[in-house]
Amino acid sequence: MGEFAKAGEFAKALGACPTIAAVKAYFKQAIAAHGYTASACGAFLPTDHGPETHFFFQDWPEDWIALYTRRNFVAAEYVVAEARRRIAPFTWLEAKAERTLSRGEQDIWDTAADWGWTDGLSVPIHGPGGYFGLVTMAGKK
Repeated sequence: MGEFAKAGEFAKALGACPTIAAVKAYFKQAIAAHGYTASACGAFLPTDHGPETHFFFQDWPEDWIALYTRRNFVAAEYVVAEARRRIAPFTWLEAKAERTLSRGEQDIWDTAADWGWTDGLSVPIHGPGGYFGLVTMAGKK
């Protein structure tokens, strides 16, 4: 089966999921076959106070979320910054090779690597009126 046909089957299966919880479970199963162990799908909605993050689903380990929050990684999230400036999917290694990471960005990179995530895949989603979304997956390659 060609890659285009596989993508169509994947989209059809996601579309058949009756709930976000079912989408999350199917997505997790599908990406695991490619070595990804965590993911998130969300949008950054424009508000009067700046962008507001809205997750449709995420399956990062609870310990990672606590660490991410405690160390305020959101303030230096280079994957989101890269997704804002790109229209095509990219790997985390590609993004890292094309920029000089700040100290905060390098801290995120090193901490993620300590968790076994040495690469990832991110898919930016841009829409009208400043709409911006992102699907991102963490893994080893």
